[in-house]
Amino acid sequence: MRQNRKRRRRKQNAGKIVALILAIIFLSFYIVYKVVQYHNTHFSKDTYIMEVDCSGLTIEEAKEKIQEQVFSKITFQVIASKEDGTVAKKEYTVNQEQMQSFEIEVSTDKLTEILNQHSLEEIDTNDTQYFFVNEKKVQEYLSTIPELQKEKQVIPQDAYLQIGDDLQVKIVPEVYGNELDFNQACKLAMQSLKNGNTEIDFTVITNKVPKVTSKDTKLVEKQNWCNTILSSSICFKLSNGETITLDKAITKDWLNLESMEQDDLSSRIEEFLQELKQQVNKANSSMQFEATGIGTIKIGVGSFVRAQLDIEAEKIQLMKELQSGINCERVPNYTKPFISDLLYDYVELDITRQMLWLYKDGICILEARVVTGNVANGHVTPTGIYFLMYKDRNVPLTGYNNDGSRYCSIVEYWMPFYPDIGFHDANWRSNAEYVPTSYLHNGSHGCVNMILEDAAVLYQNINTSMPIIIYKS
Repeated sequence: MRQNRKRRRRKQNAGKIVALILAIIFLSFYIVYKVVQYHNTHFSKDTYIMEVDCSGLTIEEAKEKIQEQVFSKITFQVIASKEDGTVAKKEYTVNQEQMQSFEIEVSTDKLTEILNQHSLEEIDTNDTQYFFVNEKKVQEYLSTIPELQKEKQVIPQDAYLQIGDDLQVKIVPEVYGNELDFNQACKLAMQSLKNGNTEIDFTVITNKVPKVTSKDTKLVEKQNWCNTILSSSICFKLSNGETITLDKAITKDWLNLESMEQDDLSSRIEEFLQELKQQVNKANSSMQFEATGIGTIKIGVGSFVRAQLDIEAEKIQLMKELQSGINCERVPNYTKPFISDLLYDYVELDITRQMLWLYKDGICILEARVVTGNVANGHVTPTGIYFLMYKDRNVPLTGYNNDGSRYCSIVEYWMPFYPDIGFHDANWRSNAEYVPTSYLHNGSHGCVNMILEDAAVLYQNINTSMPIIIYKS
């Protein structure tokens, strides 16, 4: 009996142990099931989405929390243009009613994807769109922002140079703008909102800064260069007493204010010098001459002996003067000196008085009677200013008489100053013929006939650098 009771007791204890083990196993499976079920429906610890702590939340709970925290406020930043030509950043905040109209909703699919992967570290969040947004409503709101409307926008303007009434070049200040494309703004807003960015900065797509400002180095250098040119004044004194002034009244038209580069003055100076050359040529076409015994007379100066403007020398000097802002009065640069500046050694011949004078160092060393070209036969001696071509001795002079006959005369002293015309002795002419009226009907073929002794003195002293001045008084 006692043994049977022991056996029954052992069986009962074994059953309890089995039951306990089964209960433990069941409970373990249940706990595991619940844990797995929780893990599949709730975000893991330290899960942050859009910087919102979603640890232990379901998808619906996370959606509500994310939307509440991320979209607590939406701001749009724009550039506003001011009347003084500057700009300032301006901000527009979306109120709750307007935000509701945007119909912003967190993407359930995106949260499910994150939940299933259990780790944000495995998710590529670049360009991830977490939210759905009503694009039409966003565009409607943006259309109410004045700075996004074309008619309210200011295009940036570069600083530029302008010449004032005082003929001084000034810098017109730059204008800062707020130009941007409305469609581009809408696109940026949608991309930002879908990514959960609630601070949309339109300034990054705004054309606001001009390329050239008032402090631009090249602009300031060009201004200073232009004003230096305009401050220059060069007064040219011509031989006839006239003056020609090159100053800002002329140089203002030489400046290209649209270019940032310093202009090439060379071509403009050349154009001016061509005009100056004509004025100089006109002024130098005659000169005042102190004629022996009769005072000051006007003498024509032929182009071949006339002082001409030295274009190259003048161009170099003008370039330096204009770029240094100089103010001066001077004579132009000439290719040769004035005849009037050479009148210390010269020959003077008055056809009317039929007289010749030879000056050396300003002193008359010869006063001689002459016979010039026959006026009646049309063989006039040319007036003007000449230089000796060469001189020679014992030269045969040949030519034709008016009747067609040919002549050949040997002269001891030959001093031509014009083609086939020169000074020479005339042994066929008596001294009595050297009177003031001989040339009218008994003159030469154009040469200047002289008494032998006088021709000798002239021959010994005349040279190719000595002006020969012939006139009719």
